[in-house]
Amino acid sequence: MKQILTKKARGVTLIALVITVVVLLILAGITINSLTNEKGIIKEAKTAKKDTEKAAVEEQIELAIIKAEQKYRNPTIENIIEELINSKVITNDSQVDKTTGTITTDLGYVIEVSELKEEEPIDESKVYLDPAKWTYKIDNSTNTATLLKYSGRDSRVIVPNYIKTENGDVPIKGIENYIWDESICDTDGEYNMYPSFVTSVIVSEGIESLGTFVSTENLASITIPGTVKQIGYMTFACCYSLSTVTLGEGVEKIMDMAFYRCTALTRIVIPNTTTQISDGAFRGSPTKLVDSNGNPIN
Repeated sequence: MKQILTKKARGVTLIALVITVVVLLILAGITINSLTNEKGIIKEAKTAKKDTEKAAVEEQIELAIIKAEQKYRNPTIENIIEELINSKVITNDSQVDKTTGTITTDLGYVIEVSELKEEEPIDESKVYLDPAKWTYKIDNSTNTATLLKYSGRDSRVIVPNYIKTENGDVPIKGIENYIWDESICDTDGEYNMYPSFVTSVIVSEGIESLGTFVSTENLASITIPGTVKQIGYMTFACCYSLSTVTLGEGVEKIMDMAFYRCTALTRIVIPNTTTQISDGAFRGSPTKLVDSNGNPIN
């Protein structure tokens, strides 16, 4: 009888041992899984370490940009790269991708830095009209357009050379008469009406006729392309603040009183292509005419 009980006890002990081992194995599996799976403690610890390292690098980058701004005021991309190298964030400029604005640090982190992204090149040959700022008319027989009035509020006005339409781009060939719309004009208390906020005008390549800017009293600079062959009668008359006139190669004629009483215009470079300057073109203006080499033109 004792032998039977002993065997039963041994059996129960063996079963308990097996159950204990199985439970321990399950617990061990759970523990290992919690340590090694995708959200495991070890991986979480590694991720936390990387995040901390990356945050430290990002702080170094911010400090390098601040140093560049303090040193150069308006730093270029190259200035910032120089400071990043000095700060040992990167070793050389090959670690910078200016297209995407990212850097690959010495620790292998790829970090986006907006200050390092180059601006996409602009096709300066095509400047499209903003219909909110310009009125125009299209000549269907030639498929070209003429600007009528400008009603925007920009101090720097860029005269467009193309209009987007459903049927494709339409080239703008000129400006008709006085360029400024009455809605943006101030009065000087007498009879002149002009937009006081306009200080600069750039005429895009392809424009052939200018219309007139007469009495735009705060206009300080004008850029005229070579596609404009003639600067007509009184085009810039009484533009008292006009001090900088840039004429493109291709301008051929400057007509009578074109720059009449432009009292701030002390010097103008005449293109080699200009063959006619009327005697009264600069009447009432203290303007010295020079060629492209700076030699006086009598």
